Amino acid sequence: MLDGKIKDAESSVSQAKFDEAWKRIMLQRLYIEPEIQQVIWRVQNEIRTRAELTNLFAGYLFSEAEQFYKQHRDIVGDGEYNSLLNNAKNRWQKQLVLSQAQKQFAELANKYKVDINKVVDKDGPTLLAKILTKLEEQKDLDESELKWLEENRVFELLANYYYQASKNFPGNGEWSLAKASKFYIKTGMAQKAIEITDGFSEILSIDHSADSAVYTSRGAAFRRLNTFDKAKECANKAISLSPRSFHPYNLLGGIAYDEGDIESGTGYFEKAIEMDSSPRVQEAEIRTAQPEARKAIVDYLLKKDPQKYSWVKQFQSE
Repeated sequence: MLDGKIKDAESSVSQAKFDEAWKRIMLQRLYIEPEIQQVIWRVQNEIRTRAELTNLFAGYLFSEAEQFYKQHRDIVGDGEYNSLLNNAKNRWQKQLVLSQAQKQFAELANKYKVDINKVVDKDGPTLLAKILTKLEEQKDLDESELKWLEENRVFELLANYYYQASKNFPGNGEWSLAKASKFYIKTGMAQKAIEITDGFSEILSIDHSADSAVYTSRGAAFRRLNTFDKAKECANKAISLSPRSFHPYNLLGGIAYDEGDIESGTGYFEKAIEMDSSPRVQEAEIRTAQPEARKAIVDYLLKKDPQKYSWVKQFQSE
């Protein structure tokens, strides 16, 4: 009876569609505890068979998968095969749709200088695809779309959008110009922020708070380029236009910290906070300062008012 089982196993191994080395190993094992080896072989054969079928479907080789399945119906049942087939077809269809979407939006992604993978991700076209389409059709973006762009750090696109908007409404596009300047700075294009605000004049403006925002963003660009005198000129101009705006004071505070004038910088930040600015602006300035400068600021603030500035202790270990 055992001899018969071995012969059956030998026949099965010889007919298996796997490499010869594997066949030889299996045949050798048949003569060492043959009944146990037959069980092991059957399990391994089933695993290898299912793995091969799965690989064929992974490559979308549907005809080859069907032929392989017909040769191994003793292992792979109809239900299992149909499940693998349907899953593979669904993946293939999804991949086809994604490929077509990438081709469709590739030109727009290139035109607006955005990553195609942000336009079309694994789930298909994103909100960015809709945004690019609206821009191409010269339609305005709504607040949720602008917020999405900022949250996803698509800053250059935002900068270009606001700059175009500022040109479309001469004499009344100051807020758009200020936002364009801000986002050019965020994308590392401080010089571009300066260029678009060159020649700006508040003379024809209706809203001087918007004018103040333009000068503040222009000053921030000069600060980014370490041109501190011009940055301070812009900040002071912004204050003269909108005395109740705290943004220029935060800018002056940051510049003073850059120059090592901790006392003046702290005074500007205190002034900004009195005008309802968030203390987190000053905190961010301290966090991003160089280690030696950060230590000097922390030491000064704790000496000035240990209770009021107790929150700066978090930077002592950094």
